[in-house]
Amino acid sequence: MPTYKFKAPKKAAGAESDDVSGTGDEHSSCMVCLCDFEDGDTLKIVPCFHKFHEECIDRWLLQKAECPVCKASARGNEPIV
Repeated sequence: MPTYKFKAPKKAAGAESDDVSGTGDEHSSCMVCLCDFEDGDTLKIVPCFHKFHEECIDRWLLQKAECPVCKASARGNEPIV
């Protein structure tokens, strides 16, 4: 699964939106630990394109081979057994 370093987008001057990601992303926090992503955090993208802290999703996947958000298989197109 691919990883990348998170970089928080800059909020436009005068923006009134509560969307802290500024990108319209569904989540700006890790849905395993519930902490917001911060600059420099290493994130991992599972096959369904949800993003998590690398350490959090690695621990999760040791217990369950599915996305904690949508329950899709973390093995890609393989069905969950």
